[in-house]
Amino acid sequence: KGSIKGDEVGNVMVMLMFLADSHLRDESLPLKTWHTYLFRNNCPIGTLNLAIMQLLKRRNYLLRVDDRDFEDKYFSLFAVSHDLPDPDLSTIIHI
Repeated sequence: KGSIKGDEVGNVMVMLMFLADSHLRDESLPLKTWHTYLFRNNCPIGTLNLAIMQLLKRRNYLLRVDDRDFEDKYFSLFAVSHDLPDPDLSTIIHI
């Protein structure tokens, strides 16, 4: 397995955002809409659908991250803004 290019990383991140949106929202945007605005110039919708299914398979069809991993990423992301929230994450993570 080789390393992936920067634009491919961006595409994977957008696909993960699509999965998160679909999982979390009651009325999410369909894949066709995401494709029209974000992937139209990259690939046909059938290829995008296949790539998303492969991404789900790589995640063992789980759309959840480990609580500790979430905490690490959460604090890393917001540490750069120096605006750290209260360290009690029980309001975000249902422990």
